[in-house]
Amino acid sequence: MLIVLEAVRDIEKILEDLTDKNVIKDYRIILRLNMEIGVYVRVKDSFSGELEALENYTKAEIETEYVRDTDIEEDSFYRSVFSSNVKTDLRIRRQLFNVIEYDRDTSSSDSPIITFYSYKGGVGRTTALALFASYYAIHHKKKVVIMDCDFEAPGIANFYNLDTLSLSKPGIVEFILDKQTTGETPDLRQKYAIEVSREYCGDGSIYMMSAGSLYDEDDRNDYLEGLARIDIHGASGARKQFESLISDINEEFNPDVILIDSKAGFNDISGLAVYQLSNAVVGFFGNDIQTKPGLHFFLKTILNKKEKTDILIVNSIISSHSFKKIVKESSEAINAFINTLNQEDDKDVFVNVSAIMRNPVLENIGTHNENRDGITAFIKSHISADCKNLFEKIVSLIDFYSLPEVTQVEIMENAPEKVSSADVETFRKRIESDACEGVLH
Repeated sequence: MLIVLEAVRDIEKILEDLTDKNVIKDYRIILRLNMEIGVYVRVKDSFSGELEALENYTKAEIETEYVRDTDIEEDSFYRSVFSSNVKTDLRIRRQLFNVIEYDRDTSSSDSPIITFYSYKGGVGRTTALALFASYYAIHHKKKVVIMDCDFEAPGIANFYNLDTLSLSKPGIVEFILDKQTTGETPDLRQKYAIEVSREYCGDGSIYMMSAGSLYDEDDRNDYLEGLARIDIHGASGARKQFESLISDINEEFNPDVILIDSKAGFNDISGLAVYQLSNAVVGFFGNDIQTKPGLHFFLKTILNKKEKTDILIVNSIISSHSFKKIVKESSEAINAFINTLNQEDDKDVFVNVSAIMRNPVLENIGTHNENRDGITAFIKSHISADCKNLFEKIVSLIDFYSLPEVTQVEIMENAPEKVSSADVETFRKRIESDACEGVLH
């Protein structure tokens, strides 16, 4: 535990006790960026001297101010401090606001938004997203827009055998800043979006927005300058910028789905994409002790949201000989943890776990050993059962979120089983069930 947070909790106890004993009237605690604790104690007009318990506290640097009613009447700063209902304010942060204290409402979008997220890197998250986009475009003849939001380590450009012209196009970072600079919406389709070859999308279509242009040194330097200036750590500002971009994407392309490739780990982009922008999240997690803290935070945060965000957990790059055993153990561990959480609605929650086996064809994507024919054959006709099973579950989520909101509500109310929204397998049953046929037709 951080010493400064331990100190904040100690001071809270001291001040709560003094409030209960009517020694003080009220208090506010503010943790500043320099790790100093600001304490504002509202005292009676007759108060004089100091509170010994505070003044003798030594675990952290604290600055105590005693504030009377007359001070609040005369000073706008004190009025603003005590006008807040938050007695202990930890919200002054340099980053991770979108992870620690985010807006719990999901953004609205004309198209369903599915985010691919992983707590650790190297688990095949981006590969799975690229393959699913092709699968959905080819087999379901749909229009897909991909957003590469892994800004510090963009990777989507490794896929689809892109040409030099496509690789040199600016992406999300440049688009947001260019729009901010000019006050106008730039030409999204022509200048920023990459149209993927028919080889990878069949009768459907795939448009991709890279994180930004890294093709040559000048582009790379400009991208880093842009990345240093874009607001991805704030709360409302960052959300508004991405909501505006998604609105522009919907208006220009009217896609059947928007797929977001999120940065791994704890960061503001994953906090924004996973917990605020998405209808559903495909989370890639290993079944190991290193992954457990991230997995537990992920599950608890999503399940505590005000609005529904569906979860599909994936164990990826698993060897075939231990496939069933790992999936079974992972599913049991995840659902055992969920059962320990206090659900506000007291509903039973079950999260389905899928898995993808290790595949040498897929592992070589983006390397010199890449087999383009093998990849396209895999997507078109030789897809493995594990990938198809995962992909069809994602399709069922997209189908559900493509329905009008009122129909989604009716389906959930008339579903033949009482299940949590986190159980993604039930959506297909709901849509196909007799109870839902009257709603849909």
